Amino acid sequence: MATLIEFAGVTFNTGEPDADGCLWSMRVPQGWGRPPQQVDVTEPTVAPGGDQSSNRRKPWPLLARWRVRCPDEATAWATYNRCHEMPGDGLDRAATLLVGEAVPKWVSVIQTAADITEPRGNLLVFAEVELSALVPFKRGADERSITLAPGETKTLRNAGTRAATLVVTTTGAGTVQLRQNASGQVMRTRTSVATGTVFDCREQSVTTSAGLDIFPMGSPSEWLSIPGGTLTIPADTGLTNQGTAPVTVSCYDTY
Repeated sequence: MATLIEFAGVTFNTGEPDADGCLWSMRVPQGWGRPPQQVDVTEPTVAPGGDQSSNRRKPWPLLARWRVRCPDEATAWATYNRCHEMPGDGLDRAATLLVGEAVPKWVSVIQTAADITEPRGNLLVFAEVELSALVPFKRGADERSITLAPGETKTLRNAGTRAATLVVTTTGAGTVQLRQNASGQVMRTRTSVATGTVFDCREQSVTTSAGLDIFPMGSPSEWLSIPGGTLTIPADTGLTNQGTAPVTVSCYDTY
């Protein structure tokens, strides 16, 4: 059975036509297995061998190829134009690519190039789109979250193998002081914040419920993540709400 893939609002490989009568097919994008790495090695002048000075994941190039079988010529041309906008070029045109492997995982991607073949008499549209995941980590399909009242401690699970950054959302007004108990790191504000304030530790940003950027952070304060586990053993990490605002803490399993 073909692997289900979701990309830019389309579910591929269902075996059934969509509402427009189109049948969308895509193989797992080339490069999906693992992102490229930058490994820098320094060599001593006298001793043999060397040492790693850096080893990190680079932005992740992916190549998506798909085919669309259309019911008529008008729909084929509409599909041709739609494929150019999956997700399209521009700074604000990222899309989610989810691959339904044994444990479904997703990445956020931007388009770097697109080659779409115009429909011919056979009513087929072929697309070859180059993508880049600027954050080179896969995430599990389902978000994990816990709620923490002031003074409460709970554990949050990361079933992935890499550290998962946290998103903290206030569900009431007050100060935020969240402790990651494995490392002892604390994220705190210097003043009270309103209900619905979102602290995104990946983006290192704070926004109000209306989407306005603010910076209420205290000193010292650190952006928080929780460690990953192994392929067979998940990691559970304790978090303590030391502030006065109730919060929801969420993350995705990260690979």
